Amino acid sequence: MLSRVHELQNELLTFCGTEGHERFCKYLRNELWLSRLEYLTEIFGQLNRLKSSMQGRNENILISTDKLIAFRKKVILWKSSVRADTLDMFPLVRKTCVKEMIPDMVEHLTCLGRRVEEYFPQSVLMNLIGFVIL
Repeated sequence: MLSRVHELQNELLTFCGTEGHERFCKYLRNELWLSRLEYLTEIFGQLNRLKSSMQGRNENILISTDKLIAFRKKVILWKSSVRADTLDMFPLVRKTCVKEMIPDMVEHLTCLGRRVEEYFPQSVLMNLIGFVIL
């Protein structure tokens, strides 16, 4: 849904303007709000790709565990890159990013990393790998 809003932002702006939804038009004209939309579009895209890649007939616990470990490492890498003002991993955000957005991204990536760790602790993932190998 977020990607659709991002793709259709000009059309939505026109539509909301003609329908008298000025409050939503205000958001679609706000650079910081659009940067947040772009960031969330990309993060949810990454999460959807991870989820989709972990489904299917050929998927097993070892492959899924590797994907989860890799995703946790990506979040850490993304956070350090964003702190260094490098947004190459977020191409939508890179084009239009507002500097005020950087602390929000770092905070969100920190929270996301924590949440992934809570749901899939490293110790449990490593035990699963060890259990399956034995």
